[in-house]
Amino acid sequence: MSSTVAQSYVLTGRTTFFFPFPVRFATHITLQIEGGTTVNPADYSVTGASPSATGVTVTYPSAPADGQLLTISRIVPAKRLVTFTSDAEITAANLNAEFDNFYQILRDEGII
Repeated sequence: MSSTVAQSYVLTGRTTFFFPFPVRFATHITLQIEGGTTVNPADYSVTGASPSATGVTVTYPSAPADGQLLTISRIVPAKRLVTFTSDAEITAANLNAEFDNFYQILRDEGII
């Protein structure tokens, strides 16, 4: 199970797009062109992804200029980022990362 949040743009020759949602990892971004064609991740880049990001920039140099709809999605896998073991120290950074991850999943699912 995964969660998704998305932003769409009409393709008109533009190659840089802003995605106005928090993105912790660039690998959580996917692009899809109208009709269900998924863009190969090697064909675009994502800059600005981090635990404190409030949005990222997606650069798609070979974006067609034909008026089709491009949908940028954040797909957060519903899994833990950190594994806490009984003998490990629980740090604030790891605990916050885990809470942030679950918050994104719950928000994307519309639960909060």
